[in-house]
Amino acid sequence: VRKEVVSATPETRTAFATTVRVLEEIADRYGRWQDSECIDLKSTLMRYEREGTGRVPLKDFYGAALNGSFQFTERQEYLQQLGVLDVSRPSQPSVIISNYINGASNCLASSKFYSVCCISECEALMKPLERHIAAPEALPGRIVELVEQLPSATVDAPRSLPAALVQRLEEIAEQHGGRVPLHGRLFAQWMHHAYP
Repeated sequence: VRKEVVSATPETRTAFATTVRVLEEIADRYGRWQDSECIDLKSTLMRYEREGTGRVPLKDFYGAALNGSFQFTERQEYLQQLGVLDVSRPSQPSVIISNYINGASNCLASSKFYSVCCISECEALMKPLERHIAAPEALPGRIVELVEQLPSATVDAPRSLPAALVQRLEEIAEQHGGRVPLHGRLFAQWMHHAYP
């Protein structure tokens, strides 16, 4: 890494700023390298997913540990505290895959200055939406049009969104004067259903 950074500006080979750039590059690459474990973790959880929900039934989550897949041993109370546990159906609690992947328990290296955690797929999905909409809110039809063309690691595009998902987005808009706030909790939840 040092050779690559120094070759860009050889005249500053021993400068403190060069050392800082080398360390920043190492940290950036380490995060991307460590993310491969996150991708494996997500793939494992997707095998247990309740079809198209982005959620794993809690019993299957714990069952995966019994089958030798990762160490899904966090207590139910801890999962709830992290915002990972969906208890909207109390008789069938489930683990929200995206929240689990991005939870603090999956940060590998931490200090008081930084943490190396899983790279959030949400950011990669929000960037094109923000770029095309260029506003803090949008009409639901415009969002649907963009989302149907936007692929992710687990969703192919182009696609047609299910009517129930489109209706839910329209309901969010109704609560906000006909437009959907892109950075609100309800839209984030909607995106988790659009990209399980």
